Amino acid sequence: MQDNAPVHTCRLVSEFLVDNEVPVLNWPPQSPDLNPIENLWHILKSRRAKKFGPVRTKSDIITQTLEIWNEFGIEICEKLSRSLKKRLLEVIKKKTGAHQLIIETLNKYLF
Repeated sequence: MQDNAPVHTCRLVSEFLVDNEVPVLNWPPQSPDLNPIENLWHILKSRRAKKFGPVRTKSDIITQTLEIWNEFGIEICEKLSRSLKKRLLEVIKKKTGAHQLIIETLNKYLF
């Protein structure tokens, strides 16, 4: 899953996805409420900051981030994946600008 952030929609990435027949859902751009990886990054950043405090060097942030990443278990990814349905329903319920797009995407890929 990707969130249509500019880095994910550049020509090179788009060509790779097409060439490798990777289906891309039509998600609203940069929607952390829909994309579990955004939630995972938030958890990682929060845990890193809590454990190590302010970043001092580039080397420190790399080492610290990898340490926190390696502490994650598969359970956190499973939990975030399981929460997708709830998050989708919340967006539909709130009738944000994305709700019709989500309904169309769900109908296209799941029904």
